[in-house]
Amino acid sequence: YKKACKVYTKIGSYFTQGDVDKLADKENKEEEGYKKVKAELDEMKKACLLNSAICKYKIRDLANVIKIADQVIALDPNSIKAFYWKAKALHDKKEFQEAIGVIKAALKIDPNNNDIQNEFRAIKESQAIFVENEKHIYCLLYTSPSPRDLSTSRMPSSA
Repeated sequence: YKKACKVYTKIGSYFTQGDVDKLADKENKEEEGYKKVKAELDEMKKACLLNSAICKYKIRDLANVIKIADQVIALDPNSIKAFYWKAKALHDKKEFQEAIGVIKAALKIDPNNNDIQNEFRAIKESQAIFVENEKHIYCLLYTSPSPRDLSTSRMPSSA
């Protein structure tokens, strides 16, 4: 996956740093031919970015998954796949509230999408488990004897 990430990054650079943007500035943006080519390039860019996000997810580079997903969402605010991968990355980072917000945005776009519905349930379940674990830890912290109490209770009695 690391090699694939490098390839998609290089391909993506052609869309942002390469000749595509420079040539676009010279074109008449109102012409139908320009609009058609621009739409095709945007679709290729979106596919490249999404593939890059998936590769980044596979190598656990979650911060870049989120960054790339945001780029796709800026390009296509209805990209279910971008919302899905962003939510998965946030979920894995245990940023549950933000993940829920992202997944709800995806559900507004496509409420019947099974993958989105399943991820929403998974996030909610993980959040509930996380909260329970946190409660348990805090309970242990505040109900455990203090270190001083432990040291005095273990001292042998002198008889």
